[in-house]
Amino acid sequence: MSFFNTIQDASKNIKKRSVLFYILMLLLLFSIMGCGKKKDAAEDSMVTETITPIEIVPTEDVVTPENSETVPTEEVQQTSEPVAEASEIPKAEVTVYVPDEDVLYEIPTKVTAEDSPQGIVDALIQAGALPEGVKVNSFEIEDDDSLTAHIDLSKEFRDAVSQTGTTGETMLMGSLVNTFIEYYKLKSINVTAENQVISTGHQEYNEPLEFFDFLIAEK
Repeated sequence: MSFFNTIQDASKNIKKRSVLFYILMLLLLFSIMGCGKKKDAAEDSMVTETITPIEIVPTEDVVTPENSETVPTEEVQQTSEPVAEASEIPKAEVTVYVPDEDVLYEIPTKVTAEDSPQGIVDALIQAGALPEGVKVNSFEIEDDDSLTAHIDLSKEFRDAVSQTGTTGETMLMGSLVNTFIEYYKLKSINVTAENQVISTGHQEYNEPLEFFDFLIAEK
């Protein structure tokens, strides 16, 4: 073999080795690139798994309608209207005329009663001057200067007046008339029952009655 042939053979061997070298380098490069992609994918996966959702917690503020300010809950106060109490009839000092033990005269007695016609009648009932159950149907003082009033009572008063004797009738009527005339500063008072004139076997009360002076004992 000549030197030239030897050189050619050596050159061929070098070329073969060079090709193999380049092939190895390419394989190594592809291997490095593949590892890099896997690493990036793994890192992306880790980032995704570590992200936690953010929970939005509503505030305790009370939101008023649109175009209005938000009012804190602590400042919201409930208001309530005070319960109206039932109005009470005022009290007054009343002089009631009560028959004495002998049923001869009437004794003026000061008591506290409701300032109303029914309150005065109730005071007379409690004092024993009128029977139980008597009610005031109406009471009116005339507008003129006569100082006369008209009182209409329930049938219990009419029945009591009609069923007693002359003395009892006078005492019942006298207690009522004297008490109302003094309290309301009247001159006379007309007494009816169920809007009818009271008529007994002794008298018919169809005219206003004045103060029963003869029932008051002389001091």
